[in-house]
This record gives sequence, C-alpha cells and structure tokens, in this order.
Amino acid sequence: MATSMLAGTGTVSRLWALDAPILTLPAALLVLGCEGLLPCPFPSFLIEHPQGRVLIDTGMRPEAADDPVGTYGDIGAALLPDGFPRELCVDHQLEKLGYQPGDIDTVVMTHLHLDHTGMMPLFRHAQFFGGLGEMRFAWWPDPSQQSGFFLTDDFAFLRERPSQWIEVGPYDYDLFGDGSVVLYHLPGHTPGSLGVLVRTPEQNFLLAGDVVHLRAGLSGMPFPNDWSAEQTARSVARLKAIAKANNAQIWVGHDPEDWAITKHAPAVYDGAS
Repeated sequence: MATSMLAGTGTVSRLWALDAPILTLPAALLVLGCEGLLPCPFPSFLIEHPQGRVLIDTGMRPEAADDPVGTYGDIGAALLPDGFPRELCVDHQLEKLGYQPGDIDTVVMTHLHLDHTGMMPLFRHAQFFGGLGEMRFAWWPDPSQQSGFFLTDDFAFLRERPSQWIEVGPYDYDLFGDGSVVLYHLPGHTPGSLGVLVRTPEQNFLLAGDVVHLRAGLSGMPFPNDWSAEQTARSVARLKAIAKANNAQIWVGHDPEDWAITKHAPAVYDGAS
C-alpha cells in the first residue's frame, strides 16, 4: 500500500531490538572525515503486530561467529578478527524471546549487504521486502563499488521464488495499512536502501538501516563507499523530514550512542513500562 511521508497513527504491539554483535571499527570507515575507533552494534529488530510478526534484517552468518575469515574472507579478517558469540545470531535471539523462525511472517531487508543477509535462508517461508533496484545491484554491483559487500548465496533461493521478494519504491509502503510500519525507499548507500518507521505504544522510531551509519552522518557526510553520495544526501534530508513529520526518533543502527540510550531485548517497547 503506497503512502505519503506523513503516515497514519496505528501502533505495533511490541518492538524489540535484538541483542547484537559489537564490532570495534574505525569511525572513518563509517562516515567520511570521522576519527577514532567505535564499538558499533550490528542489530536486527523484531516487530509484533496483530496481523503478523516482522523481522528487520537477519544479521550475520552463524558460521562467522567462530570462523569469520573462512566465512567472509578479507572482510571477516578486517571486521571480525575475534568472531562474536554465536548466541547473538538471530535464531538464538528469537528463541530467547520464545519464537522460532517459522513464527516470522515478513522479513524487511533494509539492504542486502552481508552483515544484514546472513540468515535469510532460515526464513525462506516468509515474505521478503527490499528496496527498488536492490536485488539487481546485489547480483551485479558496479565493479568499483561494493562488490565485496554482497554474498549472493544468502539470497539465491529467492531467484526461484520471485513472488517472495517485493521491492518498495519509488513510493513508500504501509505494511499493515494502519501507519504502524511504513517502509521508505531512501537510496544512496545502495540503490534499494530502506528506512522503516515503527510506531510503538511508547514512541515512534525511524529505523535508519544504513542510510547513515553513525549519527554524524545525519549532517550529510556520506559513508565512504556509498553507491551514490548525491542520493545519500537527498535521502538523509528526507529521513530527517520523515522523522519530524511523524514525531519519530531516528535510530541509527550502527551508532553506539543510539545503542546506549535505547532498549534491547528482552526489554521491549510495548507501552507497559
């Protein structure tokens, strides 16, 4: 369902930020011109709505927990030299909340970089949503841009199931038709980057995906390897406008400061506390 920037006023029942691997990364890798090292989270999110359960991103491959180099090669060596606890993978995080992969009806992929797609095959029964042009770019990225950031084996099963992959854009998409979960096409980091507005009984969040990687990116400074710095600048401006129009807090997924001031599972945004 297409929607305007100003969404309706329905709410989800519950929103969890699933506990996540924390990787120490150079800030300059995430926002051009930043300095120092930062402990950056790599989260996924779970939404419960009366019409179904939605997972936003699927995290990294479970085998990368113990063998990052064998799993991701040079990227694994650079980003995950010590691996991470296996219990932080999405399947274990769901189990801690009492859910199984089969309980997930919909998976929203903010984009298809390898740190978001690692457990997509676990949800091959679900309906997937991504952004316009994302799947094509993931299979055939520009040679000088991001070719090492995609692992097509993570989503190859969807080639035989095209009806299970729906792309959003250029128009936005109201997932349940009540304004509680709205997908916004915000290209720049990749052609199909998405932001997700989630209205909870406590407050509204605009999950930024990787439209920006750190809060410093909201100033307009791009990720050094964005597909299009020009498109990123436009999408960052729109991200801020969407947040203002919907009284939503922008949640930058990889930003350690945002992670420090928000709830993480098993804590939940449900209006009860």
